[in-house]
Amino acid sequence: MLLQHGHAGIFVYTWFFFVIISAIGYSLRRDKPLIKARPVTLTISQTTSGVIALFFLLCYYLFDVPCFLRVWGLNLSIIVWSSTTLVRNLYLYIQYRYNQNLLFKEGLAKQQAGFPLGAEGPVDEFGYPTDANNSKSKNSDSLHYT
Repeated sequence: MLLQHGHAGIFVYTWFFFVIISAIGYSLRRDKPLIKARPVTLTISQTTSGVIALFFLLCYYLFDVPCFLRVWGLNLSIIVWSSTTLVRNLYLYIQYRYNQNLLFKEGLAKQQAGFPLGAEGPVDEFGYPTDANNSKSKNSDSLHYT
């Protein structure tokens, strides 16, 4: 009964091998700044739910599993994957707004105090300049990315 359809089995085993290699690479590079900034729990839960969703999607070809178990497992794993994606995007948006406040708070404080500051260029829906080069903030001149 195992591997009723050979191509599906090869795909699943190749995918699981890829996930294991990616997880090992993720754990080895954990101290790198770009990976350290990612929340570990979100990354692990999103990867695990993706693997479970793939398993339940293709288990029809590999094992004799009742339909209700496949649908139940697939739906729960997609809900977990979607929720972690939503939380990750919300976290990135909050981080973006926080950095906007740090970069442009001097200009906004003067503008709220009644000084005519006027943005030189396009602004977003909250009044922040969309381009750091066009802002009059002193903080934007001291940004050096390496």
